[in-house]
Amino acid sequence: MTDSLLAVGFVHEDVSRFHHHASIIYEVKVMLTRDWNVELVHTLREGNQAANLLAKKGISDGNPFIMLQDPPEDMRDCLSADSLGISC
Repeated sequence: MTDSLLAVGFVHEDVSRFHHHASIIYEVKVMLTRDWNVELVHTLREGNQAANLLAKKGISDGNPFIMLQDPPEDMRDCLSADSLGISC
């Protein structure tokens, strides 16, 4: 089972309050109760190359939090490919 599939499962299922990420999972669940339409689904890495690229950048950067105003230059081709349903 992949990390992202586990994360979706944590949000959809009950998680022990002693779980290492219980506070984050709780906050996500609270956000999902707001008056908006949100759907969490698992997508295979090959189906979302842009997110995969961002995840790799996050791991290699070593910074625990990065805020982007615009997509990185090297990610733009992947975003276009993802929107067309092809791989980059």
